[in-house]
Amino acid sequence: MIKEISSDVFKEFLVTNKATHKQVSINTKGVHYGYFIDELVGVISINDTTKTRRVKGFLVSEAYQKQGIGRMLLNHVLVNKKMTAFATVKSIGLFLSAGFQVKNKLSNNIKFIVR
Repeated sequence: MIKEISSDVFKEFLVTNKATHKQVSINTKGVHYGYFIDELVGVISINDTTKTRRVKGFLVSEAYQKQGIGRMLLNHVLVNKKMTAFATVKSIGLFLSAGFQVKNKLSNNIKFIVR
């Protein structure tokens, strides 16, 4: 089940799952959603402007990866306006399958993507 979560819960999940700033934005501004299976197992955070929605943070617990949870979280926030994100090696395939395209490749294997 997906439901909105507080910025404190979002940040705690990232810290508990040892996320680093190279993997995901730990910035807690925006709207945050969590995926629950008895406990919180995945999060996604978005920040909207009038023209763009940015995926700011996106992480699924390692034990729950490759089970469709990331896709459900991403589908939950997809909208009909320009969307942007920074994708890691682990998440790029999911973003590409959702219609995102790589716009820039950064030196640390992070890609700036747009949909």
